[in-house]
Amino acid sequence: GMERMEAIRRGTAARLRPIVMTTLTTALGLLPMAVAGGEGSELRVPLAVTVIGGLLASTLLTLLVIPVTYSLLDRRRLPQDRPGGAP
Repeated sequence: GMERMEAIRRGTAARLRPIVMTTLTTALGLLPMAVAGGEGSELRVPLAVTVIGGLLASTLLTLLVIPVTYSLLDRRRLPQDRPGGAP
């Protein structure tokens, strides 16, 4: 029932904290594996770096690209948006 941009703003603001907290805890949990040396590190380090990069990319997609894409693709006009106010 609210305007498209207001709904996008409220939805993004409501999801910001949980998304950032989840990304940070997972990325920080993988950080020791990403910088560790020793036996078997040649297999674990690229995996950890890839997962951290994927998390950061998906966070940017979730918080920036998807709302912008939605606002560009959702061009349907609601009855209250039409001239005259009726369908």
